[in-house]
Amino acid sequence: MFNFLKNKDKEELNKKNINYVALELMISFALADGNISKQEESSILDYINKKITENDNKKIYSDILSASSEIISLHDQVQEINNHYNSEEKLELLKDIWLLILSDKVIDKYEENLFYRIGDLMKIKRSKLNQIKSSYGFDK
Repeated sequence: MFNFLKNKDKEELNKKNINYVALELMISFALADGNISKQEESSILDYINKKITENDNKKIYSDILSASSEIISLHDQVQEINNHYNSEEKLELLKDIWLLILSDKVIDKYEENLFYRIGDLMKIKRSKLNQIKSSYGFDK
């Protein structure tokens, strides 16, 4: 019985850690156009409230933002997400990322390209990525 409780605690810790990894990925998207707008920051804080739910969300945001400046490649984050998220969770994350991209009302070509590349690395079909975009009113 105690092993079950330990495994459950370990699963909770892994879920929390992978949400930090997803947060790093989101911040990298927000930084893709060179700066984080107030709308993007608000969207990221909403994500923290939804997925991490700790008291000091601004500090979490600030800490991850500082750490993100050292990230050269998103490969490690995507690999961790692939190892821990199922297809539905990946789609949910990509929806959150697309909403983040839309939050400042400017769709930078680099952000859009990165969205597709990350989706491909997560093994999500291009048609699903297009559905995400179209479901939030993106017209190209």
